[in-house]
Amino acid sequence: MREADRLKRCPGAERAARALRHLQGRLRGAKPVRWALTRGYKSGLVALGERNTYLIPGRWVTVDWVGADVKVNLRDGGRLPFPRESQRFIYSAHLIEHLDDASILRLFSECRRILRPGGWLRVETVDAKRLVNAYLGGERSFFDYFVRGYRQYAVERAGVPTAVLEPHNLLVGELSSYLDSKTEPGGHLPVVASKAEVDRRLEELDLDGFGRWCVSLQTTDQYTSGGHVNCLHFEKLERMLREAGFLSVADVRNGYSVAGFPLRGIERPHRAFYSVYLEARGEGP
Repeated sequence: MREADRLKRCPGAERAARALRHLQGRLRGAKPVRWALTRGYKSGLVALGERNTYLIPGRWVTVDWVGADVKVNLRDGGRLPFPRESQRFIYSAHLIEHLDDASILRLFSECRRILRPGGWLRVETVDAKRLVNAYLGGERSFFDYFVRGYRQYAVERAGVPTAVLEPHNLLVGELSSYLDSKTEPGGHLPVVASKAEVDRRLEELDLDGFGRWCVSLQTTDQYTSGGHVNCLHFEKLERMLREAGFLSVADVRNGYSVAGFPLRGIERPHRAFYSVYLEARGEGP
């Protein structure tokens, strides 16, 4: 029996496993431990949008607005507090869809500044093009993963109508969502629209325009809560990375790196089917 199935059938074991992960996170997050694991925060490995409780490999210096080695609010244009040309690798997974275009460009420029000559940035984010193509192609099974998540967070915990589980709202909700106090950290509540309106917008607008329309459905409070506020795909990200000064940009996949990126233990496969991956190199050999 798989571990996940065993835990589902034994609530006590699931609670114990959750408590153990929490304890591990607390121990791993202690400053003396973090100092030792990261060699005084000078390992040359930076993980953006990761917290110490996420239990990524300890040598990575974590950066987030809370619960990380380095606390920075990237939505407010916070500067990365690392010296110029000091880092070997920078990793970011499912962070930048929470930032607007200006914030992403500032972040990419900061990454470019702190990377050593020949250093690399690896970015993983929601692939808007893949989501739209799956919807237009009628790939209902593609959205099963989102149905499970939205049922747990949006329907059962936050009381959102079950209409959010329909494919057109699963599409819109992944491109535009907000955080709500009724859900545990990490639970995103999707915006909703009618199928007729979604189909009309898809027919009338290009991909970037459709994404902006999805985000426009949020209220001001929802927009500032920290959810998904950007529609991203390879072409847009490549353009932004080059504008930030990166010389070469590669389209890669989960678990594979053109740069010899140290992915073991940090990159997770469960989001690979709807994500886009890029690697970008700064100056130097």
